[in-house]
Amino acid sequence: MQALLRMGDKFTHKQKVDRADKLLVELGLRKCADSVIGSPRRKGISGGEMKRLSFASEMITNLPLMFCDEPTTGLDSYMAQNVVSVLRDMASHGKTILCTIHQPSSEVFTMFDRLLLLAEGRTVFLGAREDALPFFSRLSRHCPEDYNPADYYIQQLAVVPGKESASREFIREAADVFDNSDCASEVRRAIAECGSHKQAIIKFENAMSSNPRYKVSWWQQLWILLQRTMLGQVRVPILIGVRIGRRLALALMIGLVYLNQELNQKGVQNLNGVMFNFAAELTFTTAFTILTTLPLEAILFFREHESGLYRVDAYCISQVVVQALIFVVETIVLVGIGYWMAGLSRTAESFFVALGIYILICQASAGIGFWVACASPSYTVAVSSFAPLNLPLFILSGFFMNIDSIPIYLSWMQWISWLRYGVEALFINQWRDISNITCENPPESAEMCYNDGQEVLDKYHFKEENLTFNIIMLCVLIVIYNVGGYVSLALRARHRMQSIGATGTDAIRQKLAADGTRSRTSTKNSLPAMDIIDRSEIRKWRSGTDRKEDKKEGAARVGMEAVQEANRWLTTTF
Repeated sequence: MQALLRMGDKFTHKQKVDRADKLLVELGLRKCADSVIGSPRRKGISGGEMKRLSFASEMITNLPLMFCDEPTTGLDSYMAQNVVSVLRDMASHGKTILCTIHQPSSEVFTMFDRLLLLAEGRTVFLGAREDALPFFSRLSRHCPEDYNPADYYIQQLAVVPGKESASREFIREAADVFDNSDCASEVRRAIAECGSHKQAIIKFENAMSSNPRYKVSWWQQLWILLQRTMLGQVRVPILIGVRIGRRLALALMIGLVYLNQELNQKGVQNLNGVMFNFAAELTFTTAFTILTTLPLEAILFFREHESGLYRVDAYCISQVVVQALIFVVETIVLVGIGYWMAGLSRTAESFFVALGIYILICQASAGIGFWVACASPSYTVAVSSFAPLNLPLFILSGFFMNIDSIPIYLSWMQWISWLRYGVEALFINQWRDISNITCENPPESAEMCYNDGQEVLDKYHFKEENLTFNIIMLCVLIVIYNVGGYVSLALRARHRMQSIGATGTDAIRQKLAADGTRSRTSTKNSLPAMDIIDRSEIRKWRSGTDRKEDKKEGAARVGMEAVQEANRWLTTTF
């Protein structure tokens, strides 16, 4: 999926797949290619495999400039060597790789071209890797022949407990020696030659503004997300089995409790209870299925959206469509069995109308669950807020309380309740064609008898002519709920992007400007630790900069010039 979404339209589908397969082999991920990645609630691939997978996802686009923060952490020496070998191969093809490394082995350490050592906020060494040993030798610190140079450098530049003064004194001495070295002079001269970065900033901003945020079209995003979402469901067959089995068990339970109801006075109440129980069951279980799954995917969604993989609307549509298909199957199982067991209206027309209404109720419940889940910052908030939100809509459905007796200050709430429309539609469908209901009460009995279906509807103040209106309103609510969920998720995504990087371009401008200022003012001062634009600022720019969809002619050329200029600047500086 990363290859299909990130590599853009200039590559064919086969080229994208081949690129992904090549990385799987190079990073030793072939054996777990068909495994589930996993989550906090589900075991998946190992931590080392997850680290390599994350690294492969960033390498998929063959980036010209990469900032790697400890890419070998958590890997064994063999896999660490594989990862660095891939980086070295990329560097040999003209890519710029800046990498921090944590306890590299001797083999891994020898793969690096240039070395930067920092201690106590100062640059101790910057130059070719093989020049570091002679530099430390000049300081009377000789690395043993059978010792890993990387470990030796770390030990020499560490502040040893109990020997803080001596350690800091050596660090100051080493930094001063380097400041007076030819290498430091060359670095300062390179920085000074950069001069003003104003033109570079203009080129950078122009290239970034013309660079499309999304590499593939909206339809491709939607299709890929639909495939991934469906695959995520199919890969957990036990979960689908539990969901279908739950509907089957409830259908049998309700069907056995209300088995073969007759059209008499007791049957009226029982049949009304059957219809409402089906609607209530579809409402709660459907909504809570969304509430317990969607918030857990929020972290993945925000990370991928901020990386420019896909739009919010494409993600929302894929989630709604796939879940809708599964809920339709669940509804058919529940209603298809329980409807006939309970003895509801036995005409084919009434059954299919009832099934359609139940499907709409289920989809509306999924919609309100989707809205609450998208608007909630966490799983706990989503689940906790749904019950108080749903209760008044549940009570005002027309089953527990006559719609004509709803207090005027609460009457508006019935019009946003999917159960209000669903229950009335179900009752109309059931009772509109019933012309005779048996009355067992003696004439002198004070109990009222329902003589036909119209009297049942009159009891609840339901009108037969409202059937079509109720079905239309259910469809309208489904759209409103899902659009509300999309808007909520889009606002959260926009807020996150603004909070982590709305001024990302400004940060880069300030960073470049600050480097230019230092190059003019610090030629005789000690060389400060190299300030570079870290990947968090790149992520800020990528997520916070508005990009135009329409690419002007020559945008690719300008973008390449900006990247090449950045590469030249980094090369001359480091």
